[in-house]
Amino acid sequence: MSPHRFVRWTLISLALLLAFGPVATASAEGKPIRERAPFGPPFTISGKCEFDVSWEALSDNMYLTIFTEKNATRYLITGVLMSRFTNLATGQSVDLNTSAQWTQVVYNDGSWESTLQGPFIGAWDFPGNPLIAYVQGQQFERYDTTGALIEWKQTGQVQDVCAMLSN
Repeated sequence: MSPHRFVRWTLISLALLLAFGPVATASAEGKPIRERAPFGPPFTISGKCEFDVSWEALSDNMYLTIFTEKNATRYLITGVLMSRFTNLATGQSVDLNTSAQWTQVVYNDGSWESTLQGPFIGAWDFPGNPLIAYVQGQQFERYDTTGALIEWKQTGQVQDVCAMLSN
């Protein structure tokens, strides 16, 4: 597993735990907690295409639901997210439905798994994908307690966002 991948998923997990830790404690009583999960401000993706790419939300109605189970905590993000990707060198843009359902399960032993289902922008370094991949399908990753990738698979159609923006 690359150090980049380990750092990325560690940061995502920590961010979820820090942001929603108090909420997760409340859900330990057996009742799932549902909170708004906004995409955030536009940001620039550098070093993936031959040009910088802006990613902004056009329509953002995402929610996080947290379930505390006996052996794990399950984070589920659902809702509608329409995104605009813009080539910052030319101004050319493409609007994409990125409303995938994302489930991350963090097990009590420290291992975790992540599943994206639906149209989404795939992980930057997922094996075989372009650097900014638009995936209409499913992506699954499982990590052991050290953060090492132990299983991954992807199904569905994959398109190269850099190619979409370079025409």
